[in-house]
Amino acid sequence: MARNANPSFDEALARLAHRVRDVFDGPHDNRFYDVMARLLGQAAFKKGAASSLMSLEKRREILNVYEAENEALKARFLPHQAAGPLFPLPCADDVIEKTDAEQLSDDIAMLTRTVYALAARTEGRRD
Repeated sequence: MARNANPSFDEALARLAHRVRDVFDGPHDNRFYDVMARLLGQAAFKKGAASSLMSLEKRREILNVYEAENEALKARFLPHQAAGPLFPLPCADDVIEKTDAEQLSDDIAMLTRTVYALAARTEGRRD
């Protein structure tokens, strides 16, 4: 089975990480995510490509802001790539709309998985 070369972390985990910025030494410090990936395994990673972190409008707005730079990068480094933009415009299927309550529920589920993984690991060491 092929592995994703650059997997994304679960969005609940990303929101939780945003709340504990004090565990990071800087913008390139990935130790938190490394620890969580070892602890949770595949549960630390996102399933599917759709995202709830940004609205469809916000995603399109960002691509629009960087359109000229992306065209220049494509022309310079990927001249043989098919016609069209470097990054296609996202569509409705690329976005999952969640209420604040749904996101909070996901966050609580992620915390519960983490506590369970820690408890299971601790119990396993007692044997």
